[in-house]
Amino acid sequence: MYRGAEASLGAALEVRRAEATIATKIWAHSVEEGQEQFQRQLGWYGGHVEIEQIHNLAVWREQLEWLALERDAGRVDRLGVTHYLAGALPELAGALRTEMFQTVQVPYNPHERACEREVLPLAAELGVAVIAMRPLGGGELGRRRIREEELEPLHDFGVETWGQALAEVGALRRADRRRHPRDLEAGADGRERRRGSPALVRAGAACTRRAAGCMSEPDETRVVYDGKLIDLVLERWGDREREIVDHPGAVAIVAVDLEDNVVLVRQLREAARKELVELPAGTIDEGEEPLVAAKRELEEETGLRGGEWNEVAAFWTTPGFCNERMTLFVAEGVESGGGQNLDDDEEVEIVRRPAGEIASCLAEIEDAKTLAGLLLYLRLRS
Repeated sequence: MYRGAEASLGAALEVRRAEATIATKIWAHSVEEGQEQFQRQLGWYGGHVEIEQIHNLAVWREQLEWLALERDAGRVDRLGVTHYLAGALPELAGALRTEMFQTVQVPYNPHERACEREVLPLAAELGVAVIAMRPLGGGELGRRRIREEELEPLHDFGVETWGQALAEVGALRRADRRRHPRDLEAGADGRERRRGSPALVRAGAACTRRAAGCMSEPDETRVVYDGKLIDLVLERWGDREREIVDHPGAVAIVAVDLEDNVVLVRQLREAARKELVELPAGTIDEGEEPLVAAKRELEEETGLRGGEWNEVAAFWTTPGFCNERMTLFVAEGVESGGGQNLDDDEEVEIVRRPAGEIASCLAEIEDAKTLAGLLLYLRLRS
C-alpha cells in the first residue's frame, strides 16, 4: 500500500534488520489479497513483522482470523487496527473490545481529539498500545505562532512551550512487557494486562477553548452514512445537533510551467451540473503529508512534476458543515514528466493560461479554492 516504500525499507534494513521494529499494514478488501500482501512483507522483512495492522478497518473481522494464526505461529508479534476518520472511532472501539489487538493507531493532536472520548480510555483499560497518527497535524501545528497567554492553561501540567505541548500530547510510553502476546503465553492473564499503565501519556492534552484555539469534543458522535471517501457524522453538543461531513483533508496546487503558464484543469462536477475550470487538487491519503499528496495529485492530473514548491495557505473549505482542511501550494517551473494517470471514471482536460492574464480570467472561475489560490498567487507574484 506504500507504493514501493515497504520493499525499499526492507532493502535498507538488510544487514540491520534485528535492530529495527517494523510496523506495517494490511490494506485489502479480501482475505486472499490480504494474505498476498502479508507474504510479500515476510519476504521483505526476513520472515517476521513486529506490528501488523489492519488498515482503516478494511474487512477487519475476516483479516483478523488468519492474522491471529500468524501471530500464534510467531510470524507477527502484535496485531493492530487503524482508522483516520473520527466517524469510524466507534467501530474501532468495537474492534478493540474483542481483545484480539495489541495496538491501535488513531489521529491525535490538539486539533484532532475525538479519540479521547472512547478509544484512548478503552486502550488504557485493555492495555493496548497507542500509535499517534499526525501528531503535528500534517506539519501545520508545528508552524503555528502561539502567544504566551494561550499556553497558560498548560503550565500546571509542566508545559511551557508550544513544541513541548505538541510533544506531550503525542508522547507514547513503553508498554508494560506483560502485555506482549508472547509473554501472555508465559502466564500473564487478561486481568494483569488491564491493570497495566495506560499506553498513552497525555499530560499536555488539557486543551481548553483558551489554549491554542482548541475546543471541547461533542457529547456524542454517530456515523449515519459511511461512504467511500467521506462519512456523515451526527454530533450532539448539549441540546444541539450538528451534521458534519467527515473528510480526510485535501490539497490544491497553483502550478506554473516553464513557459510561465498557470496550469488548470477542466472536469465535470456532477454536484454543479456542469464542467468547472479548477486548480489541480485532490484528497490526502491516510498518513500522507500534504506536500507528498500535492506532488502526487499534480502528476496524476496533469503529468507535471519538478519545480520549486512552496506552501502558501491552509484553510477550511466549508466549515459550516464539513471538516475538510485544504493545503494550498504554489509550484513554479514544473515540467512534463509523462502523461496523466487518471482513475477509470475521470476525464480531465488540461487548460493553460498565461500567468500575466490570470487577473483578467478570474470572472470565469466558479470554484472557491481556485479563486482563493489564484488571488494568493497574484499577491505573491506582485
